[in-house]
Amino acid sequence: MVVTLWFSSKAQAVVKTSVDLARQDSGTERFQSNALSRILVRYSLNAAEAIQHILPEKATNYIASRFEKLPEPAVVPKHADKPAFDYVRASVNLMVASILISIATSFKLPLSTTYVTFMVAMGTSLADRAWGNRKCCVSYCRCT
Repeated sequence: MVVTLWFSSKAQAVVKTSVDLARQDSGTERFQSNALSRILVRYSLNAAEAIQHILPEKATNYIASRFEKLPEPAVVPKHADKPAFDYVRASVNLMVASILISIATSFKLPLSTTYVTFMVAMGTSLADRAWGNRKCCVSYCRCT
């Protein structure tokens, strides 16, 4: 089974797409967004903005402070080894997805492994605001 997963082109495609989906920075996308995904993202952003107006300013500031990125050190050589954040995230995503898939399989629940993998990646990426509006639409399109 391990050899099959290692050499399977489908498994490699799922891992590559998972890494691309979970990357922190923007990059080139294989897929384009469609009207439905743009509408859903727009309504979600409007709902979030409405909730933000209801919340007290102190709570909003606290939530925003949790997502601030740390500044990069000023004296970093151009070719210094930076942590492979995207690969760490992708490996955690694949582990979480494999745990969910194995639990669902043990309960004999029908599910799509690719769908579970992508939903885990979307959840972790949304959790730290790694996506912009455009990437949300494209990634939603890819999963539906």
